[in-house]
Amino acid sequence: MMMSKQMIRTDGGFSLLEILLVLVLLTGGCLALILHLPHLTERQQLTLATTRVVEDLREARFAAMSENTYYTVNFYSDANVYHVLREGKVIRVANLPPGVEYFNAPSPSSVLFKANGEAQQGTTVMLRMKGQNRRSQVIIAPIGGRIRVENL
Repeated sequence: MMMSKQMIRTDGGFSLLEILLVLVLLTGGCLALILHLPHLTERQQLTLATTRVVEDLREARFAAMSENTYYTVNFYSDANVYHVLREGKVIRVANLPPGVEYFNAPSPSSVLFKANGEAQQGTTVMLRMKGQNRRSQVIIAPIGGRIRVENL
């Protein structure tokens, strides 16, 4: 069976239509990424802030148990900052990332971890992106001092 010369393609390049199609698809993908990038960075800022708060709370709790003393974490919503204190002396000052703020929090509010690892009272620390509904809350249970996160 013999193939005609018209059916055999001898050139090895791409057609103009194929190149244009690839360029249109790449442009569309880049445009979608650029439009969603600000939302991704905002979500990352809130996640970062929540993770830092949880890490500092857990560190304070474990330090209180290992050193057989008490630690306090004070949250100042008017300045978007919190302090970690050991026996009343400030050992760490942490700022929230830009664009993240406390939500419905009295200033100052505090969590005191006793030497047995329990919190003196249960507390909820709510964080949100400024001007948005995206929120997360850090919940400290009074019995056992369990610290957990809920994203809202």
